[in-house]
Amino acid sequence: MIKKVTIKNLAEAANVSIGTVDRALNDRIGISKKTKAKILDKAKELGYEVNRVAQSLSRRPLRIGCILPGNSNYFYPQVEAGIIEAKNFLIDYNVSISCKKTENLNFQQEIQYINEFIEEGIDGLAICPGHRTKMNSVINKVVDSGIPVVTFSSDAPESKRTTCVGTDSFNNGQIVGDLMTNFIDHKGKIAIITGCSSMTDQQEKVKGFMEVINSYPNSIELIGVYETLEDPKIIYDKVKKIVENTPNLKGIFFTAANSIYGCKALIDLGMQYKVKVITPDLCAEQIPYIENGIIRAIIHQHPYSQGYKAIKILYDILTTNKSYGPNDYIKPDIILKHNLKYFIK
Repeated sequence: MIKKVTIKNLAEAANVSIGTVDRALNDRIGISKKTKAKILDKAKELGYEVNRVAQSLSRRPLRIGCILPGNSNYFYPQVEAGIIEAKNFLIDYNVSISCKKTENLNFQQEIQYINEFIEEGIDGLAICPGHRTKMNSVINKVVDSGIPVVTFSSDAPESKRTTCVGTDSFNNGQIVGDLMTNFIDHKGKIAIITGCSSMTDQQEKVKGFMEVINSYPNSIELIGVYETLEDPKIIYDKVKKIVENTPNLKGIFFTAANSIYGCKALIDLGMQYKVKVITPDLCAEQIPYIENGIIRAIIHQHPYSQGYKAIKILYDILTTNKSYGPNDYIKPDIILKHNLKYFIK
């Protein structure tokens, strides 16, 4: 059996005191850069592993605040499930996570909740911004107070947030553009049904999609981008009206969840096989629609992983001073009728 390397072993190997090793491993003051580098190199050489659980019990508890939309579509409950999984994992690490959910996509309520979290006292904040720019000042206020902010599923890219966890929304739009142009044989009229047009995620998907569509200016016509706020009735009514007014419509790109209500409108009009539908993410309710060929493709954005990873990154920032780039992308998957079985549990 390989003997576990202890702090005492590491101190002896580096010819320093146990206290000096502790300062190096925990990024404390009172140690030179040269000595710290020597100890960290020796730790790596010996295969020393920090006991994060024991270490966490010696510091004060950390509190992470989390804000996400509370609307009933199937995307955010999956994000929340990932957050809960991270919460359960971090319990042993002396970390508590508090979640607040807004009514629908309400950035004003998010701002209210952020201010409440500041009053309550948090060490880190994870948030799905409901507006691309109107939350910048409050996010910047949080960061300027020394509290790191991680966004997930959507973004406030011009704010001081640390990083954003999610798929590359612009690239998602490009992928849908490639699929759609092939599905409609590079000609015809198409529509975009979006959720909340003020959200970065929605905006970038539309931009990416349009970049591809605009390369067919003489054969593909976008009849409009229609906002629904992810409300089931608005989605149903909007799709029904669009198809009634454009009977030769060839395709619809849903940029947000709840696309099944648009599919129901197509079925009621007898247009479910004439209009090609592409939508994000996978839920149980969608399965019969893709099995029956009504939904032609799903861009799976792995919402569970987005929620889990956002919390885990915040924990790493708070406990290890690890740095992250402006985006931490999760690779999307394209789900079609004949590979659906690999994504159903």
